[in-house]
Order: sequence, then C-alpha cells, then structure tokens
Amino acid sequence: MLWAFARDWEGALAYGRAEGKIVDNPNKALIGKKLNGVPEDTGILSVAYVPSEGFGGFGAVNRVGRYFYDSSGLNSLSYGGYTTLDAGITWRGQLNGTGAKVRLAVNNLTNKVYAANAFQIGGVNLVAPGAPRNVQASLQLDFK
Repeated sequence: MLWAFARDWEGALAYGRAEGKIVDNPNKALIGKKLNGVPEDTGILSVAYVPSEGFGGFGAVNRVGRYFYDSSGLNSLSYGGYTTLDAGITWRGQLNGTGAKVRLAVNNLTNKVYAANAFQIGGVNLVAPGAPRNVQASLQLDFK
C-alpha cells in the first residue's frame, strides 16, 4: 500500500504472512508442521518526504517474524525474528542540465545484532549474522 498523505509526503506498507504447512511427506510426523526457514510474517513500514526538487528524507521499520529451523523438521527450534530501522536523506535536482537524485541511507540505524538466518546442521545450531549498521550512497542520473 502506498499512500500520498500530504503534498510531497508518502507512506508505504508492505506485509506478508505465510501459513505454509507440510501436507504430504513419507515421514508422517512432519505432516502439519510449518516449513523450516519461512518466517510467519514479513513487513516494512516507511515514511518519506519526496519533493520534486531539493532535500528530502525517509525512515523505515523492517520486520522479519519468527520461523522454525530445526533439522528434524518437527518445529522444535525457532528463531524469534528481528526488527531493524533505516533512515536517510535524498536530494533531487539538476547536474549540468541532467536530472539527478542523490541518496544517503543508514541501514540498521540502531546497530541491532540479529541473525539474518538461523539453521541447524548435524544437531549444531548456527546463525548467519545480519548486517551491522551500514551507510549506502547512490547517484541516479536521468539521461533522456
């Protein structure tokens, strides 16, 4: 959902919920269990000030919900998910007569420690760490 709630202001919401369950498997104990590695819900909520020229900015809340990860598939281990915050500034204008947009973003603003993925191999619980706070810069030119 994208909502232009005031002049030069936008809000966005994206949400998904997964209810996937195993319906057929040679191992009958797995039937009815949730799929490993599939978050129950994911979503993003963002607000942005986007003038046609000049400085703007944005903020976003990103959510990945709980999911199971045990190697048995019996849903005995789960990871609670995580929430991160992003923010940044933008500039739109002309550079030598060419439309330009500059964007500077800080991802994981609070430097939250989280697992981008949790899994189990040979009975050992493992995690792939999520990205720490990071800064991204971009330049977009409009060649017509």
